[in-house]
Formats: sequence, C-alpha cells, structure tokens
Amino acid sequence: SFAQMPRMLAWAISMHKAQGMTLERVHIDFGGIFAPGQAYVALSRCKSISGVSLQVPAQTRHFYANEAVSDFYEKLEIAKI
Repeated sequence: SFAQMPRMLAWAISMHKAQGMTLERVHIDFGGIFAPGQAYVALSRCKSISGVSLQVPAQTRHFYANEAVSDFYEKLEIAKI
C-alpha cells in the first residue's frame, strides 16, 4: 500500500518574462532584484493584492527607477517652468 499527497501544478517564470501578463496569484522573491523597475513589474502582474505573496518583506531598496528615465522626467518638469 502507499499514500499519495495531493499535488498542484506550479510554474516559475522570471519577472522579465512576466511583463505584459495578468496573473491570478504570484509569489515574489525580491532577493534577486537586479534591474530598475523589476519589483514594480512583479507586483503589477497580479490582479489583486490578495493574490500576492512575498518570499521576503518588500523594502524601499527594491524599488528604484533607471537614472536616465528619472533625468528625462526631471528635464520635462524644468521645461514646463
């Protein structure tokens, strides 16, 4: 005789590969963030906050923008004056 544990299929994809997708549930590991905008992309893929689970707590250092993008928007603000 044997006992079998019920299984649920799961898939893992990178944050970059998830761009443009809408997902019901996501489990995010911010430990591997290496590019500007990755944390935003990961969080914004899920339909609702209740579908998000985190491997580690989100910290301010996980959320940062590309310097060139920040400079561009800063110049736009200066040009409006």
